[in-house]
Amino acid sequence: MHPRHTSLGLLIIALLMTIVSCIFLVYYILHAGTNIPLLQGFIRSSYMVNDETNATKTIPAQTPATLLAVGDIMLGRNVERLTNENGRDYAFENITSFFQTFNLVFANLEGPIPTLHRPTPSGSTTFSFVSTTPTLLKRHNIGIVSLANNHLYDQGASNATRTREKLQAEGILTVGDQKVVNESLITTSTINGKNIVFVALYDVFGALDEVKAQSLVKKTADTTDAFVFLSIHWGDEYKLTHNARQERIAHALIDAGADVIVGHHPHVVQDIEMYQNKPIFYSLGNFIFDQYFSTDTQEGLAVGITLTDDQTTYTLFPIDIVKSRAQLMDSDKKTPWLEALAKRGEKNISSAVVQGVITVNADPSFPTAETIPQTTRS
Repeated sequence: MHPRHTSLGLLIIALLMTIVSCIFLVYYILHAGTNIPLLQGFIRSSYMVNDETNATKTIPAQTPATLLAVGDIMLGRNVERLTNENGRDYAFENITSFFQTFNLVFANLEGPIPTLHRPTPSGSTTFSFVSTTPTLLKRHNIGIVSLANNHLYDQGASNATRTREKLQAEGILTVGDQKVVNESLITTSTINGKNIVFVALYDVFGALDEVKAQSLVKKTADTTDAFVFLSIHWGDEYKLTHNARQERIAHALIDAGADVIVGHHPHVVQDIEMYQNKPIFYSLGNFIFDQYFSTDTQEGLAVGITLTDDQTTYTLFPIDIVKSRAQLMDSDKKTPWLEALAKRGEKNISSAVVQGVITVNADPSFPTAETIPQTTRS
């Protein structure tokens, strides 16, 4: 036989042996219990093995569930005056198209919708919102609001109840109460097959029954196959960092089963912490308000949450509030703003905060939010 033919034959045999070896290796990684999670993850990201038929199928693309959480919405006082002067959608007109890109938008509604509305005088903190508030919120894709705040009862108990009823009649979910902690005030939403349970608590002036709250969260987490979103009204007003009580409560609630904690009440954006690989956004600050006396009270943070089977991604969207209108912060201001926010929080997630993306993987064998490199800007 010609030497060239012999060499070609040997090459073909070597190639066939290599292919067989690769097939065996893939089978071993997927079926033989090998402790190589990164290789398993790589292969499973492309193929899924049906254990009954041993047939390989391409995994269909997941449809994520997307949620946006924003801070305090106060529609009385100067916000109402500006709305009357400039049109019903004044406060939302610079943000509504952004809102429409999410399946659901969550906010803290900082006041009641009474039967008899009287405009809130300038300087007063006893709020009242117009009867068309639910329609306004729904028109701008706000589908769930927390009522666990210190203004729900500003117009009395009957109007607190009416506020809940008016919102629900418009199809807006409500969660929590200033005075009550129980299962009836928990709300569940299913988005693209992902179950999300919303719990809202109130702790202004140390009002929270911590044992009852932890029990409620634990029971919720243990009895539902859902992502537990916990909102809490707490902390010191106008302080840019959280206090010891907030931290103790937050850690206990995550230990009980909360997947994320989103805070309100300080009217400024507070620092971010990771605990047990779960994020704590101590305060999102204002979203629509008329506190014009400082820069910090005219800035806020919106957090986009994207849920898939494999991971949860938190995207940070800094907000400017210009004459009580919320809008996304310009890129030139956004980067230094996120850098300042990162410096107030934990060092182990500072790079993620600066980049504006925090990723939490469902598989604990993969890198955590503290260690995963962040390369994508929001």
